[in-house]
Amino acid sequence: MLNGKTVFLSGPISADPDYYEKFMGAEEHCCMMGAKEVWNPARLQKGLTYDQYMFINLSAIKMGGCAYTGNTWMQCDIPDILVTLPGYLNSPGSAREVKEAYDRGIQVVKFEELEGQVKI
Repeated sequence: MLNGKTVFLSGPISADPDYYEKFMGAEEHCCMMGAKEVWNPARLQKGLTYDQYMFINLSAIKMGGCAYTGNTWMQCDIPDILVTLPGYLNSPGSAREVKEAYDRGIQVVKFEELEGQVKI
């Protein structure tokens, strides 16, 4: 499902103290499934405002992204697929990202649907 695709990860960050581990695990899983690129918001530079993070992430959905992670640059093409992490329904930011993806015709799948589909 993800082979050769650009993936955007979306899920709760502000209200989840364990977000970093969850996003990094999801990124690793997507890469094991053959994703070409993964936009992982947990990698973005720390210390920005909520609005700055949302601007960067929504821009990445609209036109691909390039952002500083604090020690290197992360960039990707416009996503082919947006993968939602558990709890995304309770995240206002994730809701905005999912809506933007639907508005642009980007496929949206739940991470739970990918579990067990690791590329061998």
